[in-house]
Amino acid sequence: MSRARLLVLRLVGVAMLVTLLGRLWFLQVVNGDAYVRAAADVRIRAWRCRPPGGRSSTWPAGPWSRTTPAPS
Repeated sequence: MSRARLLVLRLVGVAMLVTLLGRLWFLQVVNGDAYVRAAADVRIRAWRCRPPGGRSSTWPAGPWSRTTPAPS
């Protein structure tokens, strides 16, 4: 490759790296508090839903399984 082509490739690589680092700085330093608040709002959501096949149980003995909440 010629020297000019290598210089252009280096400049493109450096520009991409500077753009990436600038964007990461912007997201973490400038907008960091907004993302912390958003993450705290959606940390745990508990909700119950019925199974599509109905409840699994045997009538005299009780349920075959127990439902435990799962983190979402």
